[in-house]
Amino acid sequence: MGGISVTGISDSLMEMQAKKNTLLLQPYQLRQKNIESKISAWGKIRSSLQTLLEKSNALKNDAFYAMKMSENKAFSASASSGALAGAHNIRVNQLAQNHTLSLMTGKGIDTPLGNSAATRTLKISQKGENGQIKETVISLAQEETSLAGIAKAINDKNAGIRAEVKSVDNEGTQRLILRAQDSGSAGEMSLSVEGDTTLADIMNYTTPS
Repeated sequence: MGGISVTGISDSLMEMQAKKNTLLLQPYQLRQKNIESKISAWGKIRSSLQTLLEKSNALKNDAFYAMKMSENKAFSASASSGALAGAHNIRVNQLAQNHTLSLMTGKGIDTPLGNSAATRTLKISQKGENGQIKETVISLAQEETSLAGIAKAINDKNAGIRAEVKSVDNEGTQRLILRAQDSGSAGEMSLSVEGDTTLADIMNYTTPS
């Protein structure tokens, strides 16, 4: 009979024991993987909760209630902390108009309207911003008292008032139009002439209070 190899038996036994140990360890290894997976999931949940908490704390600040106004050039708007967020439509029933005055005469555009005095003073008063009166003083020579002369003298001042002369009909009737550049009450105009009663009778005008 051949001899029995002790080494072979020993290796086989060790291999069998290793397989047995591996089988015994598998449930623990699976459990370990499950625990590690749960720990990872809880880590993600914790991170999400932390982010949610930070965002929730931001809701306590007034900045959360601040409303952003879209840019526009027609009007200005503001909101307090009690305003509700959302889209709001603005309906404008009437816009502020530019104050306009007109003087009509049957004389020609270049015909002097004043008396024979060498000079006279035209004063144009406007309410201006915050009710502060803004006064434009224009000195007119006798030849500048025509509609064309008055319009040119006013425009040369660049005082926020635009003057122009327009024909009204085919019979030579002319109209001097003064238009304030500022809209609303800030541009309301009053006119007064000093040193020429003839021109004063034509041009003097006081804005109703």
